[in-house]
Formats: sequence, structure tokens, C-alpha cells
Amino acid sequence: MTQAYTRPELWRQKKALLELDICLIIHILNLLFKALRDPTRRRILEMLKEGDLTVTQISDAFEMSTPSISYHLDLLKHAQLVSARKTGQFVTYSLETTVLDDSLGWILDLIKKRKRNRK
Repeated sequence: MTQAYTRPELWRQKKALLELDICLIIHILNLLFKALRDPTRRRILEMLKEGDLTVTQISDAFEMSTPSISYHLDLLKHAQLVSARKTGQFVTYSLETTVLDDSLGWILDLIKKRKRNRK
């Protein structure tokens, strides 16, 4: 047996889902901007743009320890900007742009809405 909802109840549920979506988007953007704030992480992304690399290959390009590079890669993974796959004892990192594409699309949508509202 299904429960019948009134229009105000459906509206409240829809509004709650929209607010949840906005909170999720803001959380993703916070992770994204935190990851992009650091020049080391931006340089790692530039390197991965050319192709997949292991943590050793990445750390060879920097004057810092492999654990420090692993820390940066972990932040990039949390922001969903890189993915990692383990092959034997090596972890290979790849650039992921889906979250960046989605986030930029959301930001551009906000800009368009604001411009429309100004007219």
C-alpha cells in the first residue's frame, strides 16, 4: 500500500533533496579547491595530463620525499582528481576530470543564472 502525499509534503521533500544536492556540491567544491590550492598538487596534475605515472616517477620530479608526494596524491584522490590502480607493488595514478568538468559546469550555470536575473 502506498501513501498518498499532499502537494506541500512533496514540495518539502523536493526542497530537502535540492538542499542536500547543494550541500554535496559545496562539499565537492571545497575538496576540489583545497586540492587545487597547492602548487605541488597542480604540478602533479600537469604531469598526469601527459599520462599515467607511479608515485616514484612523480616524486623524482620534486625535491621532496615519496611520503610527501603520497600525501599530495591522497588529497587529489579525495578530491576525485586522480585515480589509483595497484599493479603488483606499484600504484599507478591517472588524471580524472569528471569532478572538475561537473564543478565547472555548476559554476558556469550559476553565472548564467545570475546574468539572467540581472536583466
